[in-house]
Amino acid sequence: MSLTAVITIGNFEKDSENLKAICESIGSLDLEVIFAMDTQSIKSEAVLNQYCQESGLQDFSILRHHKNNPGTGRNLGLSKARSDWITFWDSDDLPHPKDIMNILARTDKTIDVVIGEYIHKGRNIPRQESASGSEEDLDRRRCCRFS
Repeated sequence: MSLTAVITIGNFEKDSENLKAICESIGSLDLEVIFAMDTQSIKSEAVLNQYCQESGLQDFSILRHHKNNPGTGRNLGLSKARSDWITFWDSDDLPHPKDIMNILARTDKTIDVVIGEYIHKGRNIPRQESASGSEEDLDRRRCCRFS
């Protein structure tokens, strides 16, 4: 089951360190990554390319757009994605890609949409436990099928 992560970047300089951390967290995973940069400098693109290379990220592309709108970046990434599943992150998010891939691996093939949670940066919000205490049950509740 393949996954594409579309990551929108509105302010590279502000989110540079977080983007480096994202690259490090996904470098060893088998996923396609599309960075959608909104009117960034050539230097920003070179630094992002370096982050990807240093982390071992293999399948990535850096796309540019000039609309000053993250929705435009998401749509651009969506139009270029090659995977079965797509996730959207912003450059200031702290994604948990291994969790996403584990959920998708356990997801029924008839499910079209998986909805998950996110944690606000800078907040320490503990994971919830399901009534049975099983994270698997909790993950199952996060998956929704739409007909």
